[in-house]
Amino acid sequence: MLIPLNNEFLAAPWNTAFMLYDNIDDVLEFYYELLKIGMETHIPKRTINKRKKDKPWMTGYIICRHLLLLRNRLNGAFNKCLRLEVKQ
Repeated sequence: MLIPLNNEFLAAPWNTAFMLYDNIDDVLEFYYELLKIGMETHIPKRTINKRKKDKPWMTGYIICRHLLLLRNRLNGAFNKCLRLEVKQ
């Protein structure tokens, strides 16, 4: 996944902005568009649905159920650990 994105950024016309625009804000906008096109092309989007049982503060930005499940699983493994030196 990273190799095609890297290749696109390597092939992007980064120097063209300085030849086309005199204003630094226009150059920045040009760079932003290059980055945006590359990311939209190569980085997949995920749709996250909010469930009825989710707490009100669980917005779409922080609902990462797989991370919450991983946290809970690791916490359970830690609590079952019998070695006291790990828990101190």
